[in-house]
Amino acid sequence: MSIKFREIGEGCNRQSIIGEQVMVRGSQQTGLINRQKSGLPGRIWLFPLVLILLYAFTPLCARAEEYVFVDRNGMSSQIVEAVKLVNEANALMRENKIEEALKAAERSVKLAPESAFTHLVLAGAMARSGNLDDGLEECKKAQAIDPNKPEIWMNLGNIYLSSGKSSKALETLHEYLRRFPHDSHYDFIKSQVAVLEREQKNCSKESPANAEDYFRDATVRGTMKWKKEKMPLAVYLEPTSSARGFQPSFVEEAKGCFNSWQEASAGKVQFKFIDKPESADIDFRWTDNPKDVSQPAEGGETRIQPSLNGIESAKIKVLTVAPVKELKMDDALIRFTCMHEIGHALGIAGHSHARGDVMFCSLPLNFQKCVLSDRDVKTLQHLYSDDVAIDFGQGSNAADALSNTEYFINQEAQKQFTSGNPEEGLRLYKEAYAKNPQSHVFKFNLGCALQRIGIEALQNKNFDKAASMFKEALELDPSDRTAKVNLGVALLNTGMQQSREGKQAEAEPNYKQAIELFSETDNTRLAVAVHNYANFLNRIGKTSQAKEVEAKYLK
Repeated sequence: MSIKFREIGEGCNRQSIIGEQVMVRGSQQTGLINRQKSGLPGRIWLFPLVLILLYAFTPLCARAEEYVFVDRNGMSSQIVEAVKLVNEANALMRENKIEEALKAAERSVKLAPESAFTHLVLAGAMARSGNLDDGLEECKKAQAIDPNKPEIWMNLGNIYLSSGKSSKALETLHEYLRRFPHDSHYDFIKSQVAVLEREQKNCSKESPANAEDYFRDATVRGTMKWKKEKMPLAVYLEPTSSARGFQPSFVEEAKGCFNSWQEASAGKVQFKFIDKPESADIDFRWTDNPKDVSQPAEGGETRIQPSLNGIESAKIKVLTVAPVKELKMDDALIRFTCMHEIGHALGIAGHSHARGDVMFCSLPLNFQKCVLSDRDVKTLQHLYSDDVAIDFGQGSNAADALSNTEYFINQEAQKQFTSGNPEEGLRLYKEAYAKNPQSHVFKFNLGCALQRIGIEALQNKNFDKAASMFKEALELDPSDRTAKVNLGVALLNTGMQQSREGKQAEAEPNYKQAIELFSETDNTRLAVAVHNYANFLNRIGKTSQAKEVEAKYLK
């Protein structure tokens, strides 16, 4: 779009002088670029919880002969009993009756020690009880007996993950993907691997798992929290849902999780539940659509909208159906998912490295024992302590930090421009560019802001201010054609205004500068400027000079 400025020319030659609107990439609303990252809408921060698939093997008794490894000794009846115990252990684990499942699994191993599946179910029961080290050993025994079963590789990888051994987990799950491309769980594991690789890339290397808290990991993408002026936070918790798998008890589980975080904050965070989502700070919904989360391996997802003034809003979605049949979305799994996602909604952006923390990157295998750890509590209190400021420029590396800074400064500056405070928006850009001279985004947007304010000054016939803005823009980028044209417009109008006021000595240099700028950029405007300058020269008695100017430029 172009903006026209009609000014009175000299003598009888009244001309239209058109100031060029700055055409830039990005927001049409403000004319300022706003670079985005990761394909997300705006700079919305997204935080998933990685579900762990612990494969539940449930062979039928009718197929017991497939697992008779010691038939020659007449022990097939024991194998049949072992298969029944495997079935029983798996069913008990799905009901979160872990101690009973463990006993059944141990008996199955005694009956069929050479069966990969008895060791596999025992590995699962041990892992679900929190005994991950022994669970790993049992899973390795199953792998040694039969390395060609995909469920063994899945379980081994996920027990590694729940143990906090992410690199080993990824190595094992990648091997599963290589070996079993046609397995029914391939897409789920592929999704899980993608999320874990993203998590590894984003995680901080500075916070050991045995530290008092994981504040460095929590703020790896920047220090973001709710301002105290926002308290209590208005929470819309969807009271019922038609989503498949939804149970009314889920709502009470979620409320309990909000209360747990509120108590952990030592009074810094408060919630109030409201009936209408329109006025919510935190909007919590149930869904049975896996497409509502970024990857199939996620049980829930939180999106927060950050700003220079802290978190503006948060949206939480929790799945009511599991992405694979081996998982059951019961109260225990919902409770852990809610607790984890609410932590993200409060500003704990990164994940813990320690498997005992609710904010560990993936669902622990003993998720039924869901309570906030001491580290969870101390991290939240650290984040909301008065001496911790919002710092959107912090990041895991310099590029991320600069990207965050660019986004939030652009966001705030655009608000100022659209709300009628362009001088404040300009100040933000000048300050940001002075601190980050390497930023092409700030340099570009500062130039756009200067020209936007210059255009508005032209509209208001404040030609001195307009010329000042365009000169600054040219100092940033001497090759900027638009800035040259607009400076020429401002100087020409300044010269004409000074001429009308009888300030002939001051007017002439402005005519000359305008003509020089147009001669480099715009023949149409050059002709307008030359005619106005020639009329000016004729009026002050410099007729011969007027002819020379016209001869030079109007060939």
